[in-house]
Amino acid sequence: MSVQHRPGSPIYDSLLERHGDVLADVRAAVLEVRRAERRSLDFSAMTPPHPRGGSDGPEEAWTDADV
Repeated sequence: MSVQHRPGSPIYDSLLERHGDVLADVRAAVLEVRRAERRSLDFSAMTPPHPRGGSDGPEEAWTDADV
């Protein structure tokens, strides 16, 4: 979600001058956290691919009847 700054917003302009673009800094931090999260939760390199092309995890083989 991108929010565009409209020129002529004196209150917002003064906040930008005083504190910098905090919203842009937060967006950048969130993106970096999401990238780090994806890297840390990627377990694909830990198991070899299934010979038939699917996942070899048991979750894929379960059905509602098994629960």
